[in-house]
Amino acid sequence: MGARAAPVASRYEYNGTTYQSERSMLLPLLDGFRAAEAFGAELLNVWLEICEDPQIRGGLKTICRREAAHASLLEQRLTELGGTCRAAIPEAARQGGLTALASRDVSDLEKLQGAVAQLANDGDVTGRLRRTAEQLTDIETRELLLTILDDEDATTRWLHRTCKEMS
Repeated sequence: MGARAAPVASRYEYNGTTYQSERSMLLPLLDGFRAAEAFGAELLNVWLEICEDPQIRGGLKTICRREAAHASLLEQRLTELGGTCRAAIPEAARQGGLTALASRDVSDLEKLQGAVAQLANDGDVTGRLRRTAEQLTDIETRELLLTILDDEDATTRWLHRTCKEMS
């Protein structure tokens, strides 16, 4: 079974920006995704430190480790392509997220419900990333992104299922 051929794009677009080459599009995409995954792992670690619900804690452990692994893989690929880590989550957003998940005044279920609501507010982020990844001629990056996005879909399913079961 041979490798599938990706279509060659005449222009490269991601997040409303047009790029001159696939590589010039990939560097900020990988860097931004890396920063988001690293922050996701950081947020979940904060929550895990005080999480009291064993059902939520079990899932969070898995998701947290995946987020950290994703950040590492994305950073490695970014570096292999000659990029550097520059993207960062804005400090106000960082502090807001960390404060909310570190609060003992908010129940684990309320935090879970907030995470599910945030997914709805984010729209189809993984869908946009998937559509972009599927068009890449850089096969290694394409497959890296697609498998990470499969993990993200699994996380979303777990969050929704667990929230429904507990609500």
